[in-house]
Amino acid sequence: MKKKRVLFEQTKFVSTILNVVVASAVSITLPGCAAEHPNIQPTETPMAIDLTGNWKEIEPDDNQWYKATIDDDSITVFQIDSKYETTIWNGTYSSPESGDTWEWTSESFDDENSVKESDSEKTNAKATADTKANDSKSDSPETMNFSYSDGTLSFEIELDKETKTVEMEKVVLLDYSSAEVFEIKDKEGKVTGKYSVLTVNKADVTNDALEDWYNSYVAESDYKYAVIVFADEEGKGIYADSKNVYVNTDLSEAKDGGYTEPESDPTYAVDDGKIDVSEKVPIKNAEEVSSDKDSSKNEEKEDDKKTSDNKDSTSTSSNKESSSNKDSSKDSGNSNTGTSTSTKPSGNTSSSKPSTNTGGTSSGNQSTNTKPTDPNAGKTKVWVVDSPAWDETVVVTPAWTENVTVVDTPAWDETIVITPSYDVTTCNACGAQFTGGNQINDVAMHAFTVHGGPGTYHTDTIPAVTQVVHHDAVTHVEQIYHEAVTQVIHHDEVGHWEWQ
Repeated sequence: MKKKRVLFEQTKFVSTILNVVVASAVSITLPGCAAEHPNIQPTETPMAIDLTGNWKEIEPDDNQWYKATIDDDSITVFQIDSKYETTIWNGTYSSPESGDTWEWTSESFDDENSVKESDSEKTNAKATADTKANDSKSDSPETMNFSYSDGTLSFEIELDKETKTVEMEKVVLLDYSSAEVFEIKDKEGKVTGKYSVLTVNKADVTNDALEDWYNSYVAESDYKYAVIVFADEEGKGIYADSKNVYVNTDLSEAKDGGYTEPESDPTYAVDDGKIDVSEKVPIKNAEEVSSDKDSSKNEEKEDDKKTSDNKDSTSTSSNKESSSNKDSSKDSGNSNTGTSTSTKPSGNTSSSKPSTNTGGTSSGNQSTNTKPTDPNAGKTKVWVVDSPAWDETVVVTPAWTENVTVVDTPAWDETIVITPSYDVTTCNACGAQFTGGNQINDVAMHAFTVHGGPGTYHTDTIPAVTQVVHHDAVTHVEQIYHEAVTQVIHHDEVGHWEWQ
């Protein structure tokens, strides 16, 4: 009976362990339940501000101003004046984790200050810049404090023994990755160049964005011209080539695609491949603009220049003579149907031809003094579709067949009893053992027969003998077909403008 008592104690121990595990599970679950209570609101952590990018002084001085660039772990501050650009600080930057204000102490990288000389300055200007940069470095501090609040980045700098607080605002530039690049072809289909088209809203093209677009993108690319199309103002945009930049101008599309150079005055002139938005091209009167355009055309074609000069000379002579004819007509008192007999100078072969006056005026030879006829007069500008818009279905992942193993019966372990448990009664006097269903009577009979009277005995339970047999899972293989993964890509229509 001892072993039965041991088995009972083991069962009690296992029950105690289970009670501890259940209690632990309840204690772990309770905080989760409390978190889901409707009266408890989660705390939202404010998103951190992003200061990386380009910065520019809010109210810059005409003679000297500042700009800065912040990346993931550094800040660089530049001092700009009319002669050179100097790096006055290059140090560490630590980004904020949360909140809408931030202060940090930047530690210097101890890099040499770089000086960029403008092309308009001479060697002595660069020497001055180098001297200034080296002097600035020699007494520059090891740390600089920066702060940000309400969209303004600020720091302090000493100028002429006085402390100045510089305030900067973030400069938002355009995304050039969305620009489309097209080829320019001649009549024979030969590619003669390329042009770029960037479509953005008009408000996105700030002065800083415009200057960076031309100086960092257009000037650094091999384009014959580049265009910014205003998405929110039809037919308007910006046109730029290697000489001029036209802002808020009408964009006229050419018959063979692309855009033609605007006929309006340029807004900015390109100086050594760059533009300065603070310097606009002065507005000229109509005669100066016409003269400049004629001069530009004459530089390209010398022969046309000679022909144009001859025509201008003839036109001038004709205009003077026409004026003379008018005066002569008035003096002679010609009527509306009168005929002027005044002749042109002998140098003009048409001077012998009389001119009929109507209303007391002389028509003269006006063919060289009239403007050329507009070839598109009376026509309508029509959009011609070369290829209509269409949707293309692209296969991202082809269809495929997959072999999958399906489990019919999971693996399991079976316990088999080899010898069942049984009780054994033992005589305490001689150790004789008795089994079977009548063992108590047998041991009593044994005591009277062998020992001559009643005796004592004890009964033990012999445990069963078992064996664990493992059974593998029962499975079969099935083929599963997967449809192809596709994506629809939309292609806009392609066309051109024509006068009809």
